[in-house]
Amino acid sequence: MNLSPRNILVSTVASLIIACVSPELARLANPSDNGLPSDGGPGGAPAGTPGPQFGAPETEMITAHNVSQLVQAGSFGSGIISGVTVSPTGDMFAAASTVGVNLHSADTFQTLGRLETGAEVANIAFSRDGTVLAAGLSDGTFQLWRVGDQALVRVEDGYEGNWDSRIAFSPASGLIAVSGRDNYPILWLWDTEDPGFEIRVPLHNYLGSPVAGLAFSRDGSMLAGSLSDAVQVWRVAQGGQLTELRVLPITASSLAFSNDDTLLATGTDQRVILWDVSTGERVHTFSSPPGVSGDLCSLSFSPDGSVAAAGIGDSLLLGHIESRQLLNTSTIVGTDVRSVLFLPESGNLVTGERSGIDFTVHIWDGTAMSLLAEKVWHGIRPLQLLYTSESHLRALGTMDRFDRFERGVRVMDVFDGSVLEEYPSDGVSSTLAARLRDDGLATAALIPASDGSILLSLAIEGNNLGSVPLSVEAAPYLAVFAPSADLFAAASLDGQIRVRTFPDAQLTTAIELPFDEMRALAISRDGRLIAGGTRDADLMVWSLPDGEVVFTLSGLPQNVSTLEFSGTGEYLAVSLADATAYVWHADSATLGQLMDPGAFVSGSLEFEFSPGGDLLAVGDGDGRISFWDTRQRTLNAILDAHTDRVTSLLFFPDGDVLVSGSREGTVRLWSVPH
Repeated sequence: MNLSPRNILVSTVASLIIACVSPELARLANPSDNGLPSDGGPGGAPAGTPGPQFGAPETEMITAHNVSQLVQAGSFGSGIISGVTVSPTGDMFAAASTVGVNLHSADTFQTLGRLETGAEVANIAFSRDGTVLAAGLSDGTFQLWRVGDQALVRVEDGYEGNWDSRIAFSPASGLIAVSGRDNYPILWLWDTEDPGFEIRVPLHNYLGSPVAGLAFSRDGSMLAGSLSDAVQVWRVAQGGQLTELRVLPITASSLAFSNDDTLLATGTDQRVILWDVSTGERVHTFSSPPGVSGDLCSLSFSPDGSVAAAGIGDSLLLGHIESRQLLNTSTIVGTDVRSVLFLPESGNLVTGERSGIDFTVHIWDGTAMSLLAEKVWHGIRPLQLLYTSESHLRALGTMDRFDRFERGVRVMDVFDGSVLEEYPSDGVSSTLAARLRDDGLATAALIPASDGSILLSLAIEGNNLGSVPLSVEAAPYLAVFAPSADLFAAASLDGQIRVRTFPDAQLTTAIELPFDEMRALAISRDGRLIAGGTRDADLMVWSLPDGEVVFTLSGLPQNVSTLEFSGTGEYLAVSLADATAYVWHADSATLGQLMDPGAFVSGSLEFEFSPGGDLLAVGDGDGRISFWDTRQRTLNAILDAHTDRVTSLLFFPDGDVLVSGSREGTVRLWSVPH
C-alpha cells in the first residue's frame, strides 16, 4: 500500500475502530498508547497524538451505485453527558449520555467501554453487586445491561423519567424499581435475579404524574417514591410485594435513606429535609444560604451516615446529621451540579457538573473537602467539518446545548478529541458566522461601538483583521462565509445583501432585496454565485460580482431554511421549513423536488454533495442520511446514522469517506469497503 497522508489517515481510522471495540487490540496496534483518555476529548485518545498507523483495507469512491453498501468506519465523541453514577464496589463510573452509557475506571478515568443504547440515556443505576446496569431512555424504553461483557439482556417499553432518581436497585436483593407508564403512572418492580418476577403498582390517586424520585432503604425493606403531591413510603415484603407504610406531606426531586434506615432525606427546591421514618415527623431542615439558587438534582449520605450532601445549582450543600449544622456550601466549577455521591470504601465525595455541553467530574476528600482529581469531557455540536491539507479532521461547533454561537465557538480535533481553539462569548460581541479554513478559524462578529454605531469585526483565530463601522440600519442579521472563506456575505436590516472580501472587508457587491427577511444564504465554492431564500418562500440566485439575477422563484410551499452549492456550482440544494428538499440545476435554471414521501422527517436538513456533484447526501432531524442521484433526483439509500439531528456532513476530497456530525455530540465516518 502507498502510505500517502491520505492512506495513513484511513489506517488511523481503522485503528480507532479497533480502539472502540477492544482496547487490548488497540494497544497491540499502538504500544505507545496507555489507554488513558485525553483531558478534554470525546475521542478518548491521548490529546495531540495522530493515532496509531498501520495497514487497512482500501475503500471505494462512494457513488450512487454502491452507496447502499456504506458501513461505519469510525465513531468519535462521548456524546453530551448528563450525569454519572458509581458502582457499589467504587471501582467504576458510568456516565449517561446522548448516545449511550460510557464506562470508566474510577481510579484513572480510563475508558472501559460504551453501552450503545440507541437513544439518549435519561437515568442509570447499578445493581447491588455492580454486575448489572439499568438505563432509562428518552424514547420511553428501559434496558438492562450485563456490565462484564457489556451485553444487553432486557428491553422493556414504558419507562418515564429524566435525570433524577427514577430508577433504584435494592441494596439487599436483585429487586429494581422503575418509574413507568401504562396508560397511567405505575411503579414497576422487577427482580434481576428472578427473570419471571414483575409487579406493576398503579398510581391512580396521584394526579397522573410519574414517580419523580425513588430510593430503597439500605436493608431493602422499604421503598420511597416521590409522587405529585406526597412522598410515599412502602414496606417491601418477601417476594417484592408492597404495602403502604408512610405518607409524607412533601414532594421531592431526590430521596435517600440514612445508613441505619431511621431517616429519610428529601430534596426539595433548595432544601434538604430529614424525616423520622418510624413516625413520619420532620426532624430537621437544611436550607441553602442566601445566594444559592437552582434545582436540587442529587442527594446522598456519606458511608458512615454522618453527612448528607446535595447538589443545588452550582453549589454543594453539606449537612452534619448529628449537630444539624451546615458544614460547607462551596461553589463548584460548573453551572449545574447533576450528580452527588460518595465512594463506598474511601468516603470521598464525587460530584458531576454540567456546563453547556461539557461535563466535569470532581473527586473531593470526604473530610477536608480538598480536590483530589478532576476529569473534563468536552462536548461538541459539530456545525462544520474540515479535512485539512495535512490530513487532519476538525470540527467547528457551539459551546452550548443549542445550535447557536451565543456561548461561544469551539474547534476540536475529531480524532484525538483535543480542543484546538475556543472563544467563549464575552457578553458584548455577537458572532454572526464562523468558518474553518486551513489557516484557522474565520469569524465575523458584531460589536457595539461607543458612538451608537456597530462594528463588523472579521478575524482569524481571534486576531482582528478588519473592522467596518455600520449604521444600525445596515447591521447584518444573517451572514455566511464562502466555503473557502475568502468571501463573506451578510443580509442587513436596510434590505441589502453585501458581499465583502475576507479578511480585508472590501465591499465587492451590494444587492438590493425585493423580498422580505432572508432566512438562508449560500455562496458557491468558486465565488461566482450567491443564493438567498426568504421568509416569504422566495428563492433567488445572483451572479457575482455583478449582482445580476440568474434565477428567481416565488411562492414556494414554505420558507427556505437551508441552501448548499455543489463544489462545481452546477447544483444548488434547497430545503424548506417543512423538510422538503429541491435541487436547482444551473445549466437549465430549473428547480426540481426530491420526490420520495417520508424520506425526511421534520426539522432542518443538512446537505453535502460528493466531489463530482453527482451524489447528494441529506441529513435530517431524525439522525438519518439519505443519498440521492443529483441529476435524476432519485433516492438511492437511507442510512440510520445518528440518534439526533445531523448537523454537518463532509465528503473527503477523494470521495471515498463521508463524515457526519450530529447534535448528539458525535462524529462518524462512513465508507464502502473495497
